[in-house]
Amino acid sequence: MEPASPSQGIPDLGDLTVPDAITPVLGHRLWEVRHGTLRSLWCGAFPWDPHGRATATCHHPQGPWVSLLTGRHLPLHAAPDPRCSCGIYAASAPEDLPASWSGTRDVIVWGTVALWGRIVVAERGWRGQFARPVTLTYEPCPQWRGPVNVSNPEWRRFTIAEVARRYQLPVFQTGIEAWSRGQDLLRQSGAAA
Repeated sequence: MEPASPSQGIPDLGDLTVPDAITPVLGHRLWEVRHGTLRSLWCGAFPWDPHGRATATCHHPQGPWVSLLTGRHLPLHAAPDPRCSCGIYAASAPEDLPASWSGTRDVIVWGTVALWGRIVVAERGWRGQFARPVTLTYEPCPQWRGPVNVSNPEWRRFTIAEVARRYQLPVFQTGIEAWSRGQDLLRQSGAAA
């Protein structure tokens, strides 16, 4: 009997991608609420889809031509990549959330976000491939110093409640409550997608 060649009977696994995190990681995040949507704080042009997941992309120059011009190796990559700062960010603790931001924002809301897919451990949390908001809170973080357009507490609360309705997210009085209920919601759902 002739031995099987390496290509016989073995499926081609070259295109198979296994994610690092099938079970989501829950982190803290800030969003700006503008025009009835959640938007990334530093990329306001990026609205989060109320009915789907956010997918990370790298917007940094990369590839052989850029590597040649800069004299640094900047390979093409999917986000997040450990060699880059790309990905969807989540903080591991509320005190790791940003305390300030440039420019005036409409309303800033604190909440929790589920990350899954490729996950990169970052200095103050994680950067993920896919993300979806899980909970929001009415509570502002005590360390915030960035300027906002809406400082009236009743109007801020109304704005957060409206965006929560649009995104079908629960809103809690405190960040700690949003965190613990976010953990429960992830356990109950069993998956992020």
